[in-house]
Amino acid sequence: PPSNLLFSQNNTRQYNMNLFKVLVASAAFGACATADHHSKPNLRKVQDVQPALTESPTGEEPFFPANWTAPAVDSTAGGCDWAAYKQCDSRWANDELGTSSNTICSAGCAMSSLAMYLTTRGHEFTPHSLNEWLKGNSGYASGDLLVWSAADKLGLSYQGQEHDVSVDVLTAGLQKCHGIIANVRDGSHWVLLTSHAGGDSFNVHDPGFNQATYTTSEMGAISVYH
Repeated sequence: PPSNLLFSQNNTRQYNMNLFKVLVASAAFGACATADHHSKPNLRKVQDVQPALTESPTGEEPFFPANWTAPAVDSTAGGCDWAAYKQCDSRWANDELGTSSNTICSAGCAMSSLAMYLTTRGHEFTPHSLNEWLKGNSGYASGDLLVWSAADKLGLSYQGQEHDVSVDVLTAGLQKCHGIIANVRDGSHWVLLTSHAGGDSFNVHDPGFNQATYTTSEMGAISVYH
């Protein structure tokens, strides 16, 4: 069915919590830390911990290019003034992610994408400060697996995850400054969408790679915040 998480005014996670189970996977490799998903009856799958990631299909590792600067605000982005961070920025690259032996540089793409959205919403979190906050606020499972809904304590409203979302729905959500964090690179990475780039492409702030756009066909699960 067509997506409505991007438009819903109600938090779609309000259901019988006795039926809620999170299936945590083993520690992941690649660009982000991970976990498996759970489902709820009669509703689309909702995910509260990162899904398991695959190894990067290209073998690339996240990096922080020496000449990188935060992208200019895109005038088509609805005036959201999207923040931008790199997970391998030397200010936090070697910080341990959660309580694991992974670092923000090696495994912190989802967390860094969330930091970008929180800062966009006026909360002023860097990957370093968000990592520290999450450690003290039940924001990680199994050491370094991001619990998406932990940010609800900061005023966000985690809506869950969608798959195969249309260009029109994604564009409308971004125009409302909703947080749309997409799984890309065959399941090995997460990025923050910022605006429609034309056709089936979207501009992103990619915390790990020097890539400015991804197509909807390159996106897997999409985590949604209001």
